[in-house]
Amino acid sequence: MMKCTIGKLSVINYKIATYEGIANANTRLASQCDELRLLSGDLEVPEIYKDEFNSLIDLINNTLKITEGRVPSSIRGIDSKTAVHYISMLISIQLILEYK
Repeated sequence: MMKCTIGKLSVINYKIATYEGIANANTRLASQCDELRLLSGDLEVPEIYKDEFNSLIDLINNTLKITEGRVPSSIRGIDSKTAVHYISMLISIQLILEYK
């Protein structure tokens, strides 16, 4: 199960990194909202990132409520700089879990 979850996170990070078109970090992160939300229940987030990860999932859930489940163009409540921070966190989580 853990290997599968790491693989899913890897795919999410890849899709964020290779998002087509001109898009800021918030748009790239928002493009993977559904996948991140679904993954959140299975992912063993390292203790150092638990609060930040849960904060991101809360923001995603609030955004999806507003968009009535449609994929949003951005995550409400964060700017692009904060989105970059969250993307960096997701990559760090992936690396920690791969080398655990």
